[in-house]
Amino acid sequence: MRAEQLERGGTIEGRISSGSMAPLLEPGDRVVVRGLSGRRPAAGDLVLFRSEAGATIHRVIGWRRVGGRRLLLERGDANPRAAYLEPSACLGRVVAIEKDGARLSVDGPAGRVCRWIWAAASWPGAHLLAPGATPPAKAAELYLRAYRWLSSLLTRLWRAASPAWRQGRP
Repeated sequence: MRAEQLERGGTIEGRISSGSMAPLLEPGDRVVVRGLSGRRPAAGDLVLFRSEAGATIHRVIGWRRVGGRRLLLERGDANPRAAYLEPSACLGRVVAIEKDGARLSVDGPAGRVCRWIWAAASWPGAHLLAPGATPPAKAAELYLRAYRWLSSLLTRLWRAASPAWRQGRP
């Protein structure tokens, strides 16, 4: 039923249950997801998709042509590897995140800037962490360490730029 609502371009709300997107999305955070309505996910977008583990939200880090098919490359910010994803598995895109009672708009000015920076920072990961890639272990480790630091910084900056947070909410 919820998937049908997204297919019609509607929105759904849900709670995060894993830490695969930490520090941006942590267990207990709420998200608002809007159906794609024919829109193609872009690098930096957080997408809800069907996976073997169930409904999952990860970041799009790029597109790749694999065996003649165009696939999304997705990765949880806290995960060490990326995975390919059929575009048809995407159900929607995260448009808002609620943390500690404050709502952060993904499409607001601060959200758009952060999403652009995350997309740019994800580009090396699309090459280092893609399925089948064999980067030097030290290069992958350094990239992941820098990406986690940047994610933590962007999450704090986004919170600071959010009107709800500036008005004295936690």
